[in-house]
Amino acid sequence: MNNENEPKDADNPGTEPLEQIAAPSLREATSANVINGLYKIYPAVNEAMIIDMKLAAGPREDHKVVLYPSDSTAAESTWKVYNIRIGSRSPVLLILNARNNKALGMSPFFASGADTKDVFASPVDWRSSQFWVPLDAGSNFVYLVNQQNGDVLDVDSGGTSQGTKIIAYPKKNTNNQRFKLSYLSSLSPFSD
Repeated sequence: MNNENEPKDADNPGTEPLEQIAAPSLREATSANVINGLYKIYPAVNEAMIIDMKLAAGPREDHKVVLYPSDSTAAESTWKVYNIRIGSRSPVLLILNARNNKALGMSPFFASGADTKDVFASPVDWRSSQFWVPLDAGSNFVYLVNQQNGDVLDVDSGGTSQGTKIIAYPKKNTNNQRFKLSYLSSLSPFSD
Protein backbone atom coordinates (compact mmCIF):
# COMPACT_ATOMS: atom_id res chain seq x y z
CA MET A 1 0.00 0.00 0.00
CA ASN A 2 1.47 3.30 -0.98
CA ASN A 3 -0.88 5.74 0.76
CA GLU A 4 0.91 8.00 3.24
CA ASN A 5 -1.79 7.33 5.84
CA GLU A 6 -1.38 3.55 5.64
CA PRO A 7 0.34 2.08 8.69
CA LYS A 8 4.10 1.80 8.33
CA ASP A 9 6.59 1.09 11.09
CA ALA A 10 8.94 3.68 9.56
CA ASP A 11 6.36 6.36 10.38
CA ASN A 12 6.51 5.42 14.05
CA PRO A 13 10.16 5.72 15.14
CA GLY A 14 11.12 4.06 18.39
CA THR A 15 8.50 1.32 18.29
CA GLU A 16 8.77 -2.34 17.54
CA PRO A 17 8.12 -3.32 13.90
CA LEU A 18 4.56 -4.21 12.97
CA GLU A 19 3.73 -7.69 11.85
CA GLN A 20 0.55 -9.14 10.45
CA ILE A 21 -0.84 -11.86 12.68
CA ALA A 22 -2.91 -14.86 11.74
CA ALA A 23 -6.53 -15.15 12.82
CA PRO A 24 -5.95 -18.16 15.15
CA SER A 25 -3.62 -16.08 17.37
CA LEU A 26 -6.18 -13.32 17.58
CA ARG A 27 -8.96 -15.81 18.33
CA GLU A 28 -6.92 -17.29 21.17
CA ALA A 29 -6.20 -13.86 22.60
CA THR A 30 -9.68 -12.37 22.24
CA SER A 31 -12.23 -15.10 21.47
CA ALA A 32 -13.05 -13.29 18.24
CA ASN A 33 -11.91 -14.38 14.79
CA VAL A 34 -11.30 -11.23 12.75
CA ILE A 35 -9.04 -11.40 9.69
CA ASN A 36 -7.52 -8.57 7.67
CA GLY A 37 -10.12 -7.31 5.23
CA LEU A 38 -12.61 -4.73 4.09
CA TYR A 39 -15.75 -4.72 6.26
CA LYS A 40 -19.07 -3.09 6.93
CA ILE A 41 -19.76 -2.71 10.65
CA TYR A 42 -23.36 -3.34 11.76
CA PRO A 43 -24.69 -2.47 15.23
CA ALA A 44 -26.80 -5.14 16.94
CA VAL A 45 -29.23 -2.45 18.04
CA ASN A 46 -30.31 -1.88 14.40
CA GLU A 47 -28.84 -4.08 11.65
CA ALA A 48 -30.49 -1.89 9.00
CA MET A 49 -27.75 0.66 9.85
CA ILE A 50 -23.96 0.60 9.57
CA ILE A 51 -21.11 2.58 11.08
CA ASP A 52 -20.25 5.45 8.71
CA MET A 53 -17.74 8.30 8.64
CA LYS A 54 -19.18 11.76 7.99
CA LEU A 55 -17.50 13.43 5.02
CA ALA A 56 -17.24 16.86 6.65
CA ALA A 57 -13.98 17.10 8.59
CA GLY A 58 -13.34 19.04 11.76
CA PRO A 59 -10.49 21.55 12.14
CA ARG A 60 -8.00 18.78 12.92
CA GLU A 61 -8.94 16.54 9.98
CA ASP A 62 -11.17 14.45 12.23
CA HIS A 63 -14.50 13.07 11.03
CA LYS A 64 -17.48 12.18 13.23
CA VAL A 65 -18.63 8.57 13.13
CA VAL A 66 -22.38 7.92 12.99
CA LEU A 67 -25.06 5.42 11.99
CA TYR A 68 -26.08 5.39 8.32
CA PRO A 69 -28.45 3.16 6.29
CA SER A 70 -26.85 -0.19 5.53
CA ASP A 71 -27.61 -0.06 1.80
CA SER A 72 -24.86 2.55 1.32
CA THR A 73 -22.12 1.52 -1.10
CA ALA A 74 -20.00 4.62 -0.43
CA ALA A 75 -16.38 4.14 0.64
CA GLU A 76 -16.99 6.06 3.89
CA SER A 77 -19.37 3.28 4.91
CA THR A 78 -16.67 0.60 4.74
CA TRP A 79 -13.67 -0.02 6.95
CA LYS A 80 -10.26 -1.64 6.44
CA VAL A 81 -9.59 -3.87 9.43
CA TYR A 82 -6.02 -4.96 10.14
CA ASN A 83 -4.84 -7.40 12.81
CA ILE A 84 -1.54 -6.08 14.06
CA ARG A 85 0.89 -6.76 16.85
CA ILE A 86 3.21 -4.03 18.07
CA GLY A 87 6.26 -5.58 19.66
CA SER A 88 5.32 -8.14 22.27
CA ARG A 89 1.91 -6.63 23.01
CA SER A 90 -1.30 -8.58 22.51
CA PRO A 91 -2.83 -8.31 19.03
CA VAL A 92 -5.12 -5.37 18.31
CA LEU A 93 -7.23 -4.10 15.42
CA LEU A 94 -6.43 -0.95 13.51
CA ILE A 95 -9.65 0.10 11.75
CA LEU A 96 -9.24 2.56 8.86
CA ASN A 97 -11.97 4.20 6.84
CA ALA A 98 -11.87 2.98 3.25
CA ARG A 99 -12.38 6.49 1.80
CA ASN A 100 -9.40 8.25 3.38
CA ASN A 101 -7.52 5.80 5.64
CA LYS A 102 -8.45 7.73 8.80
CA ALA A 103 -8.30 5.58 11.94
CA LEU A 104 -11.34 4.83 14.07
CA GLY A 105 -10.55 6.03 17.58
CA MET A 106 -11.38 8.24 20.49
CA SER A 107 -10.61 11.91 20.16
CA PRO A 108 -7.32 13.13 21.64
CA PHE A 109 -8.35 16.75 21.23
CA PHE A 110 -10.80 17.30 24.08
CA ALA A 111 -9.69 17.27 27.71
CA SER A 112 -13.13 17.23 29.30
CA GLY A 113 -16.82 17.47 28.55
CA ALA A 114 -19.23 15.53 26.38
CA ASP A 115 -16.83 15.22 23.45
CA THR A 116 -14.42 12.98 25.40
CA LYS A 117 -16.54 9.90 24.56
CA ASP A 118 -17.08 10.70 20.87
CA VAL A 119 -15.48 8.37 18.35
CA PHE A 120 -13.82 9.93 15.31
CA ALA A 121 -11.95 8.89 12.21
CA SER A 122 -8.70 10.85 12.39
CA PRO A 123 -5.18 10.70 10.92
CA VAL A 124 -3.24 7.62 12.00
CA ASP A 125 -0.85 8.69 14.76
CA TRP A 126 -0.46 5.38 16.62
CA ARG A 127 -2.24 6.52 19.80
CA SER A 128 -3.58 3.65 21.90
CA SER A 129 -7.04 5.16 21.41
CA GLN A 130 -6.84 4.08 17.74
CA PHE A 131 -6.49 0.40 18.62
CA TRP A 132 -9.37 -1.96 19.37
CA VAL A 133 -9.52 -5.43 20.86
CA PRO A 134 -12.45 -7.56 19.65
CA LEU A 135 -14.18 -9.67 22.30
CA ASP A 136 -16.72 -12.32 21.40
CA ALA A 137 -20.25 -11.03 22.16
CA GLY A 138 -22.06 -14.14 20.84
CA SER A 139 -24.11 -14.73 17.67
CA ASN A 140 -21.29 -13.45 15.40
CA PHE A 141 -21.10 -10.10 17.20
CA VAL A 142 -18.11 -8.55 18.98
CA TYR A 143 -17.45 -5.87 21.54
CA LEU A 144 -14.73 -3.54 20.27
CA VAL A 145 -12.72 -2.57 23.34
CA ASN A 146 -10.60 0.58 23.10
CA GLN A 147 -7.02 -0.11 24.11
CA GLN A 148 -6.59 3.33 25.71
CA ASN A 149 -9.13 3.04 28.50
CA GLY A 150 -11.12 -0.18 28.12
CA ASP A 151 -14.32 1.53 26.97
CA VAL A 152 -16.19 -0.17 24.13
CA LEU A 153 -17.62 1.10 20.86
CA ASP A 154 -21.21 2.13 21.60
CA VAL A 155 -24.21 3.55 19.71
CA ASP A 156 -25.02 6.64 21.79
CA SER A 157 -28.06 6.10 24.04
CA GLY A 158 -29.02 3.00 22.04
CA GLY A 159 -30.20 5.22 19.17
CA THR A 160 -31.34 3.54 15.98
CA SER A 161 -31.72 6.39 13.49
CA GLN A 162 -29.45 7.85 10.83
CA GLY A 163 -26.91 10.27 12.30
CA THR A 164 -26.80 8.76 15.79
CA LYS A 165 -23.30 9.31 17.20
CA ILE A 166 -20.89 6.49 17.85
CA ILE A 167 -19.12 6.84 21.19
CA ALA A 168 -16.85 4.86 23.50
CA TYR A 169 -18.50 3.96 26.81
CA PRO A 170 -17.88 1.59 29.73
CA LYS A 171 -18.91 -1.97 28.83
CA LYS A 172 -22.49 -2.78 29.91
CA ASN A 173 -23.08 -5.88 27.69
CA THR A 174 -25.98 -4.17 25.89
CA ASN A 175 -27.00 -4.47 22.22
CA ASN A 176 -25.85 -0.92 21.47
CA GLN A 177 -22.31 -2.13 22.28
CA ARG A 178 -22.38 -5.25 20.10
CA PHE A 179 -21.24 -5.04 16.47
CA LYS A 180 -21.08 -7.43 13.54
CA LEU A 181 -18.04 -7.13 11.29
CA SER A 182 -19.33 -8.15 7.88
CA TYR A 183 -16.42 -9.22 5.65
CA LEU A 184 -16.49 -7.84 2.07
CA SER A 185 -13.04 -8.60 0.62
CA SER A 186 -9.39 -9.22 1.42
CA LEU A 187 -6.65 -6.63 1.89
CA SER A 188 -2.95 -6.70 1.10
CA PRO A 189 -0.63 -6.94 4.10
CA PHE A 190 1.17 -3.84 5.32
CA SER A 191 4.10 -2.67 3.25
CA ASP A 192 6.85 -0.15 3.79
